[in-house]
Parts: sequence; structure tokens; C-alpha cells
Amino acid sequence: MITNGWLFDIYHLKDRIILWIKEKNGNVKRLEYPWSPSIYVASDTKDELSSLMRNSKILSFVKQYEFENRFEYPSDNNKREVLKLTVNDSSQIVSLAKNIEKLCKRFGHYRLYNVDISPEQTFLYEKDIYPLGFYGVGGKLTESNGHKFDLFNNDNDSIDSFDYAIPSFKFLSFDIISEKKTISNNFNDKISMIRVNIFGKHNDIKEKFLISEDTELETILEFSYEINRINPDIILTTGGDQFLFPHLLHRAKISKIEAQLLVNLNRELNQDFIQRKNKYLLEINSADNSNLSSSASFISYGKVYFKPRPFFLYGRVHIDTNTSFIYEDNGLDGLSEISRICRMPLQLASRSTIGKCLSSLYFYNAQ
Repeated sequence: MITNGWLFDIYHLKDRIILWIKEKNGNVKRLEYPWSPSIYVASDTKDELSSLMRNSKILSFVKQYEFENRFEYPSDNNKREVLKLTVNDSSQIVSLAKNIEKLCKRFGHYRLYNVDISPEQTFLYEKDIYPLGFYGVGGKLTESNGHKFDLFNNDNDSIDSFDYAIPSFKFLSFDIISEKKTISNNFNDKISMIRVNIFGKHNDIKEKFLISEDTELETILEFSYEINRINPDIILTTGGDQFLFPHLLHRAKISKIEAQLLVNLNRELNQDFIQRKNKYLLEINSADNSNLSSSASFISYGKVYFKPRPFFLYGRVHIDTNTSFIYEDNGLDGLSEISRICRMPLQLASRSTIGKCLSSLYFYNAQ
């Protein structure tokens, strides 16, 4: 079986990478590729590295290991022998790294590499592919059983190309209207209406409507059903990370329909995975705005910036214009370009500074 299409979304699920392909006819295809990321450990002697492989706790995280010769520092003239550890589960990388750090007896005893690179980026580097590249997919192809397959570039789509096609995505945006008949700005506000717009990549509105049922529960359920019916590729919001999605999930949780809402918001059907990814929202009982969204602040060029915790979708793409300077200034064309060149998934690239995007490009070239 062979298919052609654009690599649209990518994320990791235990020992697999999930790829979503957007075909020319508009259909989307979910593919599983068996793969686990690796980290590298360096030390002054090989014996110190070998001792890690005699530690049962470390081995519990490791799928396989091998010694490789790598340049550790830019100033090195010769390669050093380092330990490559491939994890059982891609979500265990940080836990493995912390357990290795606990074994350090001195500063620099064990030096860890590739821990803070996302598995998705690592996969893109290793396979030399990029988001929104147009690929033919061949080999043993399956949507659920997780066989390896080949991705090969279309002749007309090169990373060096300035003139490449972007698929015709279906966009959806929405606002929440409270019982006060204003755009809601508090998690305690009951949802009265949800305003929905459907448009193409050139911002041409194809359909718009209001969802307003007799009860809040029915309104949220109807919105959930409409997401499933419309089946958008990209959900575009203003404040979706900080407020819209957390508020929507909080109100759905009060009505005990959060599971149904999450199923329709995402194309990924693994409910355990979706629940785990949104655990930080679903387990919070307080209706306090600041607690519902785990946020952070950072300093860049002498300025302090507020950064809400991202709300990612799986099988769809969520772009929040409040947290995406790339999309806000350059639209989908600009976001596509930076995502392709820097080998970053669309949702991650949309929320990253240009410095973080360039760092990803450096990591790719350092492989």
C-alpha cells in the first residue's frame, strides 16, 4: 500500500511515533512507526559508563544500549566513546536522566546529552524529514499495528525549495460567550453560547454559526459534535492556551462530559493517552484562573514575558495567536517555512521564539 501526502502532525506515544499525513484529496491518514528516542552519556572512563549498565534501576528504563564514538565538544580533535541509551518509553527520558544524575559522585561525573530535545524533533533529525514536506509512503504500511515504512521525498518538494505547495487546510476558530452575553473571561462563568467560524487558508469564511442550547451541558456537547462533523485540520484561537480550552474543559468537567469533549477535539483515539496529556487540567478542582493553567515567565533581551502552558491537540493543530509571534506576523506561510527548515512540529514551532527555532536547526546539523 502506498500513499502520498504532507506530513501534518507528529507526536510520540510510548515506543512509537505517530504521523498524520494530509493527502491531496483532503483525507488524513494516521500511521504508527515503531521507534524510541535515545540519550547519550559521557564520562571520563569507559568503566564508569559500564557501571551504569550494572544498575538495575537504570536498566529498567533502557530498551537497548551501545557504545558509540562521538565528538563531545566543538573543540575536540578526536571522537570519544560515549554510551547511547535507547529508552523503553519516550516519556521516561527525564526520569532516566534524573536517576543517572543521582549516581554522580562529582561535578561532570556523568555528562548527559539530548535529554531536552523533544522525541518528535529527534525523529525528524534522524530520518531527515520535516513537517509539511510532501512524501510518498511505502513499504509495510499500517495505521495501527506499528510497522516500519519508508518516507521518500516528492521530486518537486525539497527543503531548499522556495516554491512548495501547502495543503488546503480546513480552519476553525471559536469564542465562548458567557451568560452575561459578553466574551467570557472567568472560569466560573457558565457557557451560554459558542461562536464558530470555518474558513480556508486565505481567511475566506466558508461558514459561521452560533451554538446555543437550553443548558450548558447541551451547548458543550453540540460544540463537540460540530468539531467531529466539521473535522478541522487547524483550530485557530485567541487565548486558547491560557483561557479558552482550559475554561471549556473545566465547564465540561463540571457536567462530566470532559472525556467526550477531548475525544472530539482530537483525532487521536487513544483515550488513555489523551487523558494523560491533559491530566494537569482534569485533576484541578479549583475554578481559579491562575491554577487552571500552569504558566511560566521568562526573560528575553531584558524583557519579562508571560507564557501560558500550551494546549496541544493530537491529529489536529492548535495555533494560539496570542502565543505565536510567527503566525501573528507571517501567517501560515511563515509558520510553515520555519517549521520545515528548523525541523519542528507546527504546534511547537508556533509557540517558540526564533532563538529556540534556530537552536533546533543547530541540533539537526550537529547530528
